[in-house]
Amino acid sequence: MKFEYNKPLAKYTTFRVGGNSDIFVTIEKKEDFYNPIFSEILKNSENIFILGGGSNTVFSDNGFRGTVIYMNNRNIEKVSENSEKCIIKCESGAQIMPIFMFAKKNSADFSPFSTIPGTIGGALAGNAGVPKMEISDIFIEAELFDIEKQEFITVDTTFFNFVYRHSDLQSDNKKNKYIIWSVTLQLQKRDIAEIESETKEYLEMRKQKQPFGKTGGSFFKNPQQGAAGMFLDKAEFKNYKHGGAFFSEKHANFLMSDGTATQKDIIELQKIAQTKIFEQFGVTLEREVRVLDEFGKLTQ
Repeated sequence: MKFEYNKPLAKYTTFRVGGNSDIFVTIEKKEDFYNPIFSEILKNSENIFILGGGSNTVFSDNGFRGTVIYMNNRNIEKVSENSEKCIIKCESGAQIMPIFMFAKKNSADFSPFSTIPGTIGGALAGNAGVPKMEISDIFIEAELFDIEKQEFITVDTTFFNFVYRHSDLQSDNKKNKYIIWSVTLQLQKRDIAEIESETKEYLEMRKQKQPFGKTGGSFFKNPQQGAAGMFLDKAEFKNYKHGGAFFSEKHANFLMSDGTATQKDIIELQKIAQTKIFEQFGVTLEREVRVLDEFGKLTQ
């Protein structure tokens, strides 16, 4: 366990944007939750933010006035298996690609999610997914730390109320009141050669259609009327730049930083796009990426 103060946050996010956090706590073991200093910090911090891979988060240029809890727990283990299914348990800080590699070694198919950035904890909280499949489809249960009660609890899918790219852990009644410790998933057994072949297709498709760089992936959720990227493309937002932020030339719904972007640049570009898409198509674009003010509240 590690306690740091006035900690720069930018390097902990894929956008590489954000100021400093007042307090930054790194969690690696279950025992860390019962550290008396940590318990005191939890009691006295008005603002808490749980950070994993930082692939879906843009911190304020002014930083974070409170405590950021960085989950650096990454263990993955097999719980059970039979001829058809394999159940694995992943600590919340485990990155998606190592989970895929672990699953593949056990002839278990996690390939649809292999191109998703970030950690399994963040993927669960945001119900991350790909076309026709979401984390909630393979989820069994999660072990959470209840901050108020100072104890671990085990919950199933009813706790989360999953919908498209959202769970109750992002809602005001549960947000930052629980910390995900582990996630248990049920995967289909498949031939390793089939898994490798399918994953190669996913990765090749991503290489062709999605950019790599300082981005959080899809910036806007897909509205009911169609794909957000389609509307942005029609409105000629590909390679549209504002300050250090721009929409990718490869995929119009990937908002990126050229390395100099501030949160202000990102918010202003977001609003330019939302306004134009609404005026041109009558479609309201809702952010998928979390853009936070310095107190951890979502910006408009």
